[in-house]
Amino acid sequence: MSGLIVANRQESIDDGRAQRELAAAKQLADQAIRIENLRFVRSQPDDQGLARRLNGLDLVGMIRLTSF
Repeated sequence: MSGLIVANRQESIDDGRAQRELAAAKQLADQAIRIENLRFVRSQPDDQGLARRLNGLDLVGMIRLTSF
């Protein structure tokens, strides 16, 4: 009986760890996309059509990145 309790607890711990690792990997992937979007924005010439070309880019939190 105690072996079953230990096994269930270990499974719960493993599931929690897997969920945290998945969330961290997703966060890193999202950050990488934003950094690439920021690089793209910075590489564009400053003209009137820029806003239309950049529509939809995810740049959340990129104000903190001032240089690469």
